Amino acid sequence: MPPSRRTQVYLPSILFLFFWLLYQFTAVRAFSYDGLCYALDVEFAPPANLFHPNHLLYTFVSYGLWRFFHALGYAGRAIYLMQSVNAFVAAGAVICFYGTLRRRMAEIPAAAGAVLFGVSHAFWSEAVDPGCYAWAALATVLLMELLLRPEIGAFRAGLAHGVLTLFHQMLILVVPAFAIEYAADFGFYAVGLAVGAGLPYALIAAFYHGSSFRDALFWALGPAGPPPGVAIMSHYWWSTRLGADLAIWWGAFIESVTALPQETVIRWILEGLISAAAGWGIYKSLKDQPPNRQDRKPWLALWIWVLILNVFQFFFYPGALRYRILFLPPLIYLIAPPALPFKRTLLWVGSAGILFGLALLNFQNSIYPRMLSNVEADRAAWVRQELGPQDFFLFDGRGPDSIVNVYMAYFAPDRRARSLSGYLFEHSDGNLTSLMETLNGAQRAGGRIFVESAVLDAPELKAWKGRLNPLEWSIGPDGYRIARVRWAQAR
Repeated sequence: MPPSRRTQVYLPSILFLFFWLLYQFTAVRAFSYDGLCYALDVEFAPPANLFHPNHLLYTFVSYGLWRFFHALGYAGRAIYLMQSVNAFVAAGAVICFYGTLRRRMAEIPAAAGAVLFGVSHAFWSEAVDPGCYAWAALATVLLMELLLRPEIGAFRAGLAHGVLTLFHQMLILVVPAFAIEYAADFGFYAVGLAVGAGLPYALIAAFYHGSSFRDALFWALGPAGPPPGVAIMSHYWWSTRLGADLAIWWGAFIESVTALPQETVIRWILEGLISAAAGWGIYKSLKDQPPNRQDRKPWLALWIWVLILNVFQFFFYPGALRYRILFLPPLIYLIAPPALPFKRTLLWVGSAGILFGLALLNFQNSIYPRMLSNVEADRAAWVRQELGPQDFFLFDGRGPDSIVNVYMAYFAPDRRARSLSGYLFEHSDGNLTSLMETLNGAQRAGGRIFVESAVLDAPELKAWKGRLNPLEWSIGPDGYRIARVRWAQAR
């Protein structure tokens, strides 16, 4: 039976509008570190920073949209525009996923699977943030649809795969899944992939990072932000603590679905229910695999996709929830129908009840607390009012009594400031000479020197005991304290 008009138009439109409004009205004020970094690059960074190696086009596209809306009269900061765009893109990802499911299964499991993805903890928390994962989710869903349509052809599939990889580099790992589908024409697929992904990376690497082949390769393949001297294959990126990583990986897998309260009975119950549903779905998917070899290829390819990304994430940041977005759609596709073997009426009622409870739990435990306030942004804005253009502010950059360094850079860009943690990240030997010269220069230029209370107790500055002498204290939002100090220069 062909899909009804309700399935083709009304239900997708309602779902899109619902999720767009949901993400727009639950936009958080407490931003992720990465999201702030992207917004900082959009507004202040040189052109090279618009191309992040791990998601090449996100900052570049955000910059283009920010400039476009500014030309239309938008006068706000980039970070708020990026959140609004992400809400729209994330709703689009949910609807595209619904379309993929609906073309291959019944209406109710398709809608339930799409809503499950839309309210999952991993995705919802990123859809309301200025980070890159709304676009990465859309790329994931489109790539999955691409895999399920072999009639597109090997070269065009490779080309499209390459372009979608530009929104998240980790999607290159699913090449083996496409190799199963296009085994006979893999060469054409590989050429398309090289043009779609390899060519843009090569051009940008040559233009901005071409001092040497090694530097270009490290920029393209190494995760961003390493300390000086770190190699791609070092233990800074990869963990081999198998026992500990297994517990972290499993906890992150469960929490990618729901923001479970820690160490409570409800956590154990929900973890058991999710495990049982996933286990049943996997069992049924394996048991009822397509009998025809041709029909089995996409089924096998999607399982390869899920397996590869899980193995990779087991060793690379196993606790990161956001990476689960890159395999949740194919996993839901594989196990959702077998995990919902109920009669039609029960299916509607049961699915709606479970998904509503899941959404409520995620909103209450994860989304709502981040909507209430942004202590770090409030502190940065207050410090900006306290300091003059010639003054210098030294802050720790770690812990609840400080400000994360990127908040100062974004919300007080016209004030001279340095985080101790950021400085030590770049000077792992603990040498404070350069920081000392910065303080000396600020004082010689007639600027005042301010520090936060956490800095005075920092163990890394014990050699400076007696050189930072508080003169007067100021109290800001939620009791945050900074002091104007007399800096005793070295003789």
